Formats: sequence, C-alpha cells, structure tokens
Amino acid sequence: MGQGVFSQCISLQNVTLSSKLRLIPKEAFYKCTSLVNLIFPESVIALGDSAFYGCSSLKRLVLPEGIIDILSRCFSNCTSLESICLPTTLKSIGVDAFEKCDALTDVYFTGNESDFEDLEISSGNSRLEFADIKCNHDHIKQAKVTIFGADCTQEGYSVYNCPCGTVTKSNIVP
Repeated sequence: MGQGVFSQCISLQNVTLSSKLRLIPKEAFYKCTSLVNLIFPESVIALGDSAFYGCSSLKRLVLPEGIIDILSRCFSNCTSLESICLPTTLKSIGVDAFEKCDALTDVYFTGNESDFEDLEISSGNSRLEFADIKCNHDHIKQAKVTIFGADCTQEGYSVYNCPCGTVTKSNIVP
C-alpha cells in the first residue's frame, strides 16, 4: 500500500485491510470523509503520519493487539470519533495524533493503568486527557450477548457487542 493511496476518496465508506499489511502508510486514507467502518488486521504494527487525517465520519475504532505506534496527526480532525480501543502492545502516540477529535469521550485500553501510564504520548493529544480511560478492557467480558435464530427447531448463534464497538460472532447455540 503506497502513501496517499486512498487520499480524498470521499465516497469510501467501508474498509477491510489485508492480513499481510504491516504499516498503514502516510496519508493512506487522508480526508476520506465518508469512511465509517474500518477493520484492521492483526498484522498491522504502525499507523503512519496523517493516515486517517480528516476522516470525519469515523465514530468508533478498535485497534488490534500488535499495533506499536500511532504516528503524528494519524487521527487528527476525526471530528466524529467518539471512542477508540487501544491495545496493550501500543508504545507511543505521536504529536497531534488525536488533535481536534472533540467528540472523543471514551478510550478503552486492554492493559492496566500502569501500562497506560507507560505509554509515550506526545504533545497535542489533550483529548486523551479529557476522555474517560477504561483500562483492563476485555471485549467478551464487557459485551452484551444477543442470540440469533435459535428456537425449538433450529440452531442459532450468539453475538457479543462490546461497548467499544467490537462485535464478535460466537459459537452455534443449540
């Protein structure tokens, strides 16, 4: 994936990234103003400078375990971003990564308070200071479970809807 590959694709709404991807390059989704759903593979370890700058329709993001760095201005001007789930593997958040993310109120962190305090958070990320930081986040334990399709004649399945935005489809329910 090259620098700015989807830059200003204003009609792009849903993206599922390749499982071989390790880096989201600089400005990859710059000002993709209609982007609402983004699924990251476990292989990603870094999010580049301004990679999602100005993606003003993003409301919730779940970053998978494995991500180490969020670089400068990565989510800057994501004005609708309300919540983000950060993995324990995260080590640094670059300058202005969450600048002008005025709707950001909830930060879910899979590690503990000590791990969060160890994060290297650069300047310009005051929204993280004002957000409600929820440490020790577990998607399954904190999810609402809904059963679909199961009745006396057929099997169904369960779905876990986590407050952070993660949805997990589970096993068959007899």
